[in-house]
Amino acid sequence: DLVIKLTRSYSPELHAFCARFGHAPKLYAYERLAGGIIAIAMEYVNGEMLAPTSDPALQVKWITTLQGIVGNMHENKFVHGDLRPPNIMVVKDEVMLLDFDWGGKVGEARYP
Repeated sequence: DLVIKLTRSYSPELHAFCARFGHAPKLYAYERLAGGIIAIAMEYVNGEMLAPTSDPALQVKWITTLQGIVGNMHENKFVHGDLRPPNIMVVKDEVMLLDFDWGGKVGEARYP
């Protein structure tokens, strides 16, 4: 299955970087369209938005995984720019990042 997203800003480099490690849906296509719109085609993943859990072991796992993802991004000079629960999906007890609209390389990415 496929998801198409239309936006005005996006970091395909950061999305592909995270997807390479299994921390984002696969990125299939990225194209700039007329009028400044960007179209992104990505894998559909069946999951839930990050939410509190009553399982302390799972909570520790998610936090540790997120710390690792962010650390890996920063080591490679990437920033996400909008890391919050609506942009973190839980898929089969693993976390994935979404919404790379404000992400990119350190010093280049801009918060609106």
